[in-house]
Amino acid sequence: GDGLSLALRAARRGGGRRAGGGGRHGRNQFLAVSQPALRRFRRAHPRQADDFHRYGGDGRAAVAPRGTDAFAQVYPCASHSRFEHSLGTYVLADRWVTHFQVCQPSLGISRKECKLVAIAGLCHDLGHGPFSHLWDNEVLPRLREVGRLDSREWTHEKMSCQMLEHLWEENGLEEKTDTDSRDGIVGTDITAIQELISIDKKDYDDAGRYHGLHSKRPQLKLGGKMFLYEIVANGRNSVDIDKIDYLMRDGRACDVQHNFDPSRLLQLSKVINDRIC
Repeated sequence: GDGLSLALRAARRGGGRRAGGGGRHGRNQFLAVSQPALRRFRRAHPRQADDFHRYGGDGRAAVAPRGTDAFAQVYPCASHSRFEHSLGTYVLADRWVTHFQVCQPSLGISRKECKLVAIAGLCHDLGHGPFSHLWDNEVLPRLREVGRLDSREWTHEKMSCQMLEHLWEENGLEEKTDTDSRDGIVGTDITAIQELISIDKKDYDDAGRYHGLHSKRPQLKLGGKMFLYEIVANGRNSVDIDKIDYLMRDGRACDVQHNFDPSRLLQLSKVINDRIC
């Protein structure tokens, strides 16, 4: 098969495999995974010190020689990359949204919406800087202190959105994607993917109702189906595919035992009152 097929098979070694197999993939996803901004994650190994409790000890965005830090000494087999995590998130996102499409047809989930959610899973980490969350939590605050960074709200999620838009425009992807059908990806769909990536917990009130005041987006492209925004980056309760994949993948690579079965969560979940339950 094509390169994406082979990559997806590799992704099943982690969360994707534990959830029951690979996802559907076509020209749109192949074009996304072929971009240099995503391919660079093939070299991004969990070799650098990171916020262990926040991200499973995984500094995937850093590139370093093998065995050069304490984490590599403790977990020498943790050689998985952020590229694998991105593919695993794509696989699981596609599987979860397809579950809702098949099991709850009354939700009216279209093929295009399934594609948008899956691509959001694939591209959600594009904006990670060197040293991953260490960059977000330590470097950026110090840059702000010395006046080298103006924005106090910069996050890697926002950078992922900016990089996605740049890739779309710079590479003329709209001309290369499947736009000859009603479920083809077009330029206006990029906004929906960006929203699926960057929904923040501050955009919800204490009762879990979305208001969008923090991101200044009171209306969303897929706002009629708010549950779609709980699949890749769940700002309401943080139970999402991104965390499921890296918990499973990091645990497998580090030989950390756990009793969490994501397939049961995915198969038994249901949308009630526009929320995933």
